[in-house]
Amino acid sequence: MRLAEHARGWLAALLLSSAGACQATPVSARAVWLDVVRGDGQPRTIHVYDRGARSTIEVSGVADDRPYVPLLLDPAGRRVAVRGPADETKVVDLVDGRSMTVRHANVTGLEPPSFAFTQQGDALIWSGPDRLAVAPLPGRGAGWRDRQGRVIALTAVTQLIWSASAVAAPMLWSYELGAGAGALDLVARRYPSRAGESAQLVEIGRCSFVKDEPAPAGSWLLSDQCDSVVACGGDWGLTPDGRELVYRAARAEGASRWWRVGATGCRPERLDLDESFDSANLLAALGRGQYVFAASDMLLLWRQGEVTRSLVGPDRRYHLRQVDSGRAVVLASTRGPTVRADADGISVLTIAQTTCEARQVPVVAPNGRWLAWSCAPDDSLPEGVAQGSVVRVSSAGLDRFEGVSMKILAVDNAGSVLMHSFAEGQGTFDPAGDPFEPRREPKTLYGLHADDVLDRLDDLEPTPAQILRPDTEEATFIQAVALP
Repeated sequence: MRLAEHARGWLAALLLSSAGACQATPVSARAVWLDVVRGDGQPRTIHVYDRGARSTIEVSGVADDRPYVPLLLDPAGRRVAVRGPADETKVVDLVDGRSMTVRHANVTGLEPPSFAFTQQGDALIWSGPDRLAVAPLPGRGAGWRDRQGRVIALTAVTQLIWSASAVAAPMLWSYELGAGAGALDLVARRYPSRAGESAQLVEIGRCSFVKDEPAPAGSWLLSDQCDSVVACGGDWGLTPDGRELVYRAARAEGASRWWRVGATGCRPERLDLDESFDSANLLAALGRGQYVFAASDMLLLWRQGEVTRSLVGPDRRYHLRQVDSGRAVVLASTRGPTVRADADGISVLTIAQTTCEARQVPVVAPNGRWLAWSCAPDDSLPEGVAQGSVVRVSSAGLDRFEGVSMKILAVDNAGSVLMHSFAEGQGTFDPAGDPFEPRREPKTLYGLHADDVLDRLDDLEPTPAQILRPDTEEATFIQAVALP
């Protein structure tokens, strides 16, 4: 393992890239951004970076009557959705070029409704206090479209508490108020995911909890940025195939408050855990009978009754990421060890550290074996000097690259990094603000490859517009996803 910090400069990397070096393998990622140019109802241009290739897509009917255009790239990096008029969302498939319009009038009673993709990226989902609506995106087959050719959102009327979708299957779970007094229902549904399937949500199973039965705790929050290990995670987790839900019971007699239930049959089963797990949080359900918990300063991997424990360390800022199609979880820290857990066990990815103030949240590769983040510029530098650092970490150690300020967009499974610089005068450090706040316009798109060659990928002209992630309300300029 390489523990020493290894610093390089952007200038040397750029000289390598422009001096006729061998063509570097493109960063395996997709990124999208929107032209800032507005055309009074004319189509807007979406720019796409796709593993080294650039293309553009014209989209009509984009809602541009607000400072930020609601736009979302799905978790798989295949589809991009843009808010249209009041009752429509435009969706473009970046692989086959097919576009569709999704109708969502009166889905949630909210105007305009916000949306998110399912974890698989194959459906749009809206949720409100009394509705759960899904628009599967194959968009072909009986009952899929209205007379105007718009894809219809499928609605399950519920008194919703929370909902979750599976990472690797077209499955949705919801926790909702039941029909009886004080009843709570846990419902598993399958949504259509292939062309030709019937356009309906199919209820796979329903569990009704009354009185003192072991109903799930009411919280739906899963903390992925936390100030200590035990503050990460939450009260429930869904396996990648969506066939099993693990949850902390709100009320349960006996040693363990942790239960699991399958999608069919409604037979909740108490996990054989001692009382120390009652105060633990669940980080992830990696598969049936394979769960990762956080307790005190430890990670605990439960595999069919066998428990593996790993000391993580004292309190520090952690970032939780589910990787490898939900089959692994990474607990990343910019001030200490980064730990990865999967069905084979718990391993320390790296213990290397570096001094780096005002960090960007770490961006993790899909396989969970690489991560990178940006350091803010040094506030001791003269005014107007926009210097910063990029840190890249793997099991081989830590590399630190010095130069202009960058924002990390994606890291692929080979360790190549997609990132952008900032427009002149916007990369300086403001101690009172966020050095990576959305209004800092991007200047140039770069790829830092696994062999340390830095490629200039796009000059980002015209300037990208500010866009809003409707699922998180986060404003940004470019959205990107690393591809497996």
